[in-house]
Amino acid sequence: MTQPQRTAHGANCRAAALSLAFLTVFGTFFGGTAFGASNAPVELVNAVVVTPADGDRHVSKAVEMLLDEVEKRTASRWGVVHEWPTEAKDGVIAVGMPEALKSCAAPLAG
Repeated sequence: MTQPQRTAHGANCRAAALSLAFLTVFGTFFGGTAFGASNAPVELVNAVVVTPADGDRHVSKAVEMLLDEVEKRTASRWGVVHEWPTEAKDGVIAVGMPEALKSCAAPLAG
């Protein structure tokens, strides 16, 4: 029996899955009580999605799918920005590969 050939598409899917896992862990840690947040529900109606301006097509597609699913479930569509907002009181969702997100999250670097 022959082994299936690995393709660039498969590598991109794995990278996207790893990015999603990173976002999940990042959001759970930084959105939790580690920073003094209460256990109250987080309001994300006016949240924005931060993604690199020069993101690849897989990231762009992931952002569109995320926006579509949120809109279907909540009747609210998040905005998309390419720089970290200065007033991030309503929630920020970062989508992209970790290296590419560094340019968007520069204000967080201190």
